[in-house]
Amino acid sequence: RTVGDKRNEGAHLGNMGVVYQAQGQHERSLELFGQAIDIARDVGDKRIESIHLGNRGDALFRLERMDEAESAYREAISVGEAGFPLAAGVFSGSLAVLLAQRGQFGEAASRLENGEPLVEEHPDEHAKFLCKKGHFCSLVGDSEGARTALSQAQALVAELKVSEQSEVGEAVAVLRALLAEDAQGDASEARELALAEAERL
Repeated sequence: RTVGDKRNEGAHLGNMGVVYQAQGQHERSLELFGQAIDIARDVGDKRIESIHLGNRGDALFRLERMDEAESAYREAISVGEAGFPLAAGVFSGSLAVLLAQRGQFGEAASRLENGEPLVEEHPDEHAKFLCKKGHFCSLVGDSEGARTALSQAQALVAELKVSEQSEVGEAVAVLRALLAEDAQGDASEARELALAEAERL
């Protein structure tokens, strides 16, 4: 601010937003992402604008402000398509999970199909995208598709040699836990059905 470097100021505000988001301080991160978005628009940087819009969508998603999150993701994708296709791909995966949670499976599947080619050349982002794909598969009851997505993501993580504490490692861990939960639920349901059938006989 002192030297008038708006572009760098916006970058630092966005980075601070990511830090607060990682700490669970989503309201504070929203303020910072909002400031960073305004600066990106002022300086005409579509690439950075799309990233901050998508990050803002992530914060809103975690706060369960789903309508606002959806709007932020859609805007991030639109801006990204014009200036930064990678961001369009990344946040297409995020939007797909949100839409699937709302039962809009058709558009969610389309977002995944269109978004994945945009991230495939970036192994870290592709791995995270696959985790979102696995989450979608879990929501629609496609356990095989979810396991395949997890396996592909794990293979990329092994190649990247990143720690479990990294963003990619954490995304894989979350999907692994989700699928373990699904498997336990399926087993419990199977036991209940078997008991009901035994009692009927």
